[in-house]
Amino acid sequence: MLSNCKERAKRHGGKVTIDRNWIIAKLETGTCELTGLSFDLKPTEKGHANPYSPSLDRINSQNKDYSPENTRVVLQAVNMAINEHGLETVLPILKALVSSN
Repeated sequence: MLSNCKERAKRHGGKVTIDRNWIIAKLETGTCELTGLSFDLKPTEKGHANPYSPSLDRINSQNKDYSPENTRVVLQAVNMAINEHGLETVLPILKALVSSN
C-alpha cells in the first residue's frame, strides 16, 4: 500500500508523509474508517480486487498528498466508488439502498 501511494504521489506531484507504522496502526483496527465493516485480507480470484481489502483514500482528492490529515483506510470497493463519483454522490445512493432493504 505504501509503495503504491508513493508512486501515485510522485506521478501527480504529491508528498507522502504517512509511513509503514501509520498504515499498520490503521490496519490493526481491522475496519474501514467510513463503513465500520471488517477488512478481508484474503486474495480473491485471479484478476479481481477483493472489495473488502483495505485501500488508502485521500480525503481531499484535490490535495495530492498522502498525509495523516488527508488519508484514511477504507474498503477497496468504497474507495473505487468515491474515486469514480465522489462521496457526495455515493453517500445518498448508499443511504437509499440501506433504507429500501
